[in-house]
Amino acid sequence: MACSPGTTLAAILSVVLLLWSAFSNSPWRWGVPLGHAAWGGRHDGVFPARLGIASGVAGVVIYPFIGLFVLASASLAADWMPVTR
Repeated sequence: MACSPGTTLAAILSVVLLLWSAFSNSPWRWGVPLGHAAWGGRHDGVFPARLGIASGVAGVVIYPFIGLFVLASASLAADWMPVTR
């Protein structure tokens, strides 16, 4: 089932923003001293390990899954996604 051009554009823009979010989490996963710029700015320098792990999980697992779900909702991804239309 094809979606309207507006729905397709919204899905693509959503996925682009999710990709940007996933890549912006990369420095914190690798221990770059930018703790003041994320997670509320409570940590100067390098994040504690648990926050680095949480950033890694968000960037590698959660954001890509949300992106696939959005694309499937707009009929732009495989039909195996559990989406009710």
